[in-house]
Amino acid sequence: MLFADSADGDMARFITNAGGTVDFSGVTSGAVNTGSIEGAGTYSLGSNSLTVGGNDLSTTVSGLIEDGGLGGSLFKTGTGTLTLSGANTYSGFTTVADGTLSLANSAALGTSTVINTGSVIDYAHGVDIANTIVFGSVGTQFQVLTGATATQSGPILEDAPGRPLEKIGDGVLIVASFQNSGATTISEGTWQAGQAAAFSANSAHTVEAGAMLDLNGFDQNIDSLFGAGTVTNNGAADAVFAIGNFGASVTPSVFSGVIEDGATNNLSLTVDTPSLILTGTNTYTGGTLICDCATRSSAMAAPPAPSSATSRQCGPGRRGQRARRWLLHPGRADLRECDGICRRRPDA
Repeated sequence: MLFADSADGDMARFITNAGGTVDFSGVTSGAVNTGSIEGAGTYSLGSNSLTVGGNDLSTTVSGLIEDGGLGGSLFKTGTGTLTLSGANTYSGFTTVADGTLSLANSAALGTSTVINTGSVIDYAHGVDIANTIVFGSVGTQFQVLTGATATQSGPILEDAPGRPLEKIGDGVLIVASFQNSGATTISEGTWQAGQAAAFSANSAHTVEAGAMLDLNGFDQNIDSLFGAGTVTNNGAADAVFAIGNFGASVTPSVFSGVIEDGATNNLSLTVDTPSLILTGTNTYTGGTLICDCATRSSAMAAPPAPSSATSRQCGPGRRGQRARRWLLHPGRADLRECDGICRRRPDA
């Protein structure tokens, strides 16, 4: 089926079987509407933007969406779920304006950039999505269902400061590069680091009861911490969990959940936030570094004031910073301060 000139699919339901093709590349208006698309056939966009989902049906495209290298785009609307299970090759934008876009193939999005304007992106088990995702509104949700583990290896950006994100579903989402400044809420399942600095240092993180934030053996730095869930380190190496964005945070933290080691490796806590109140029974053993003398936790007895007489050299700072002095708290060998600079606690 070939569309040309100003032709439009309006609210039609397109079912294209294997071997069949719906070709929109001849449309000259730059945009084509359809009610929905599905099937194992091919949809050719050309340079056009194809809007799908207006009939609110839930459909699956297991075939190919391609654009011949002309920058075609996909615009998802409607309350239904569009599942992309084929290896697509279109290269423009994928806009998720409403409903759910389910990714059942690591190449489901082609080479497109995703714009999410407050909808759900669902990850099937085993997919690794390398595409860039941009938050264009509030209300974005990433979903991984029970028993599934998926990876978002592409960067997460926002088109304006303060765009929030919520992780839903009881599965595991492994993330590599989140750069949002809005709140990150892990409501269900596990939010797991795929590399160092995977979590956004500019984002307030809330881990709800029953949910988990997993360092996975990689050092992480966040703005602030809230909730009643679990923070752990289930990776292959010890890891540092830094709260306060290296002193840039202005947000006090209150966390009633549990901070714990992983099964085989330790978690250590670094605090450089206006205040951190821990009310849970924490079991981590990697030590606690206080980077601001004013910062204290209700879960730790206040130590004696630091004494310069018991200080010793820190060693070289990170990223070429000059060496500082560790201030040791008498009677509390697990607490260290280093002139307001957050670094891994040295061996005592």
